[in-house]
Amino acid sequence: MAKESTLYYFYSVGCGWCKKTEPLIDELNESGDYEILKLDLSEKDNQELNKQLKEKYGKQCGTPWLIDAKSGNHICGHREKDIIEKWAKGEEIPEPPKPKSPPPPPPQDFDNEEQVDEWRTKYEEWVKENDHMPNLPKADDMLNRLKQQKKLMEQRQAQQTQQNGNLEARMSVMEQKLDRLLNHLGVKTNDIKPPVQKPPVMNNPPRQVPAPPTNSKPPKKKKNKKGKK
Repeated sequence: MAKESTLYYFYSVGCGWCKKTEPLIDELNESGDYEILKLDLSEKDNQELNKQLKEKYGKQCGTPWLIDAKSGNHICGHREKDIIEKWAKGEEIPEPPKPKSPPPPPPQDFDNEEQVDEWRTKYEEWVKENDHMPNLPKADDMLNRLKQQKKLMEQRQAQQTQQNGNLEARMSVMEQKLDRLLNHLGVKTNDIKPPVQKPPVMNNPPRQVPAPPTNSKPPKKKKNKKGKK
């Protein structure tokens, strides 16, 4: 009987990095050399297993997360296919390098040379501080990326504003058509008054008659005394 694999790949629906990692998992599984179980975190059983493994090995990770349940060897986040294959073979994968501090915020006005020069100086200092991280983009390349991102955001905001304006215009046209229809029917919109809301009628609750005390005795009937003749 084949031994069940202890290589787990936890993913979540809608995770962008999971969409990049899953094809690599499929390629390794289709090769026949590995069996990596794909576990959807929307299922309660997989959530419980995920929690148990994190508590057992003291790990913290979102998705994607690859872990060998037998040894605790894991990969947190998206990695290249060759790195995942090394993990599947049992090789321990070191954590990727992390920056010592966050990068400087981008300039508010990209057309302001003073702001751009100040940002460039701070960014170059940040790159030197994090020289342990490979492939950091140069200042000019990063500046072009930031400009493109800002341009895309402005385009989306303009599209959203245009959509809102179109909606208001359509509502205005509908109101005008409704006014023309009412006028054609001889109904003046000025004569239309909103319904007057009457205050709610408060019904007085029925008066409750208190019950007689339980220990009270019924009154005695008076006897008529006969007078002496």
